[in-house]
Parts: sequence; C-alpha cells; structure tokens
Amino acid sequence: MNHFSKFNSKKIIVFDGYCNFCSWGVQFLLKRDNQNMFLFSASQSERGKLLLAHYSILEVESVLYIRKGVLLKSSSAVLYILRDLGYPWRIFYVFILIPKFIRNTIYNAFAKIRYTLFGRRATCRLPNENELKRFL
Repeated sequence: MNHFSKFNSKKIIVFDGYCNFCSWGVQFLLKRDNQNMFLFSASQSERGKLLLAHYSILEVESVLYIRKGVLLKSSSAVLYILRDLGYPWRIFYVFILIPKFIRNTIYNAFAKIRYTLFGRRATCRLPNENELKRFL
C-alpha cells in the first residue's frame, strides 16, 4: 500500500534539516506561500525517510520536490518550486532552458560547499506552532 497516496495531489518539499541554508529556504517559502500549497519534510525525519524510501533515494544531496506524485531533484526541483510559488519568483523558471547537466553541475557545486558557507545545525529545525500543519 502506498503510504503517500493521500499526498499525491500535494506539493512536498524534502530538505536537509541540518543545513542552515536549507532551513532559511524553508522559512523563505513559508513566508511567501500565501496559498499554503507546499508541505515540508526534513529528510532526516521519519516521514522524510519514508518518502526517500518510497522514491528509492539512497542519499540526499539536494532538495527534493514531489509535485503531484512526481519527484524532481536538484536544480529542476528549485526551478519548479519557484514557478509554483508564483510571481515574481516564477520569473526564475526561465533558467529551465539551460541544459540540465549545466544547471545541476552548478547546483551540485553549491550543495557541496553549503555547510562551509552557511553552517550546519546539530539538530533539525523544528516548526513552530503556526507552521506545524505545513510539515509532514
């Protein structure tokens, strides 16, 4: 049985809960997602681990975006998130025209140094009471 079938119509962002930059990104989205379209899960959480297993992801080095049951990774995930966030952020979707291998090379280079640049938390970020309903 698919544990996530009730979420197939949702937009789920799986992020690195230890990464300060990733946590900042979640805060950025929470403040701008006026329609509450996104749900969030740290990859280290129980639900996050179940999602990774469901999509056969062994190691997470990027943000994952599950959009209506379809998994997007790396630069494609970021660009689709910005597109779905709406104006003015959807303007950045134009970068989808850059070949994926180029976009992902840049994305992966940044992903490798994000802890050095922004730091790492000892524990995952916990949602506050208002945000709790937005986290899986």
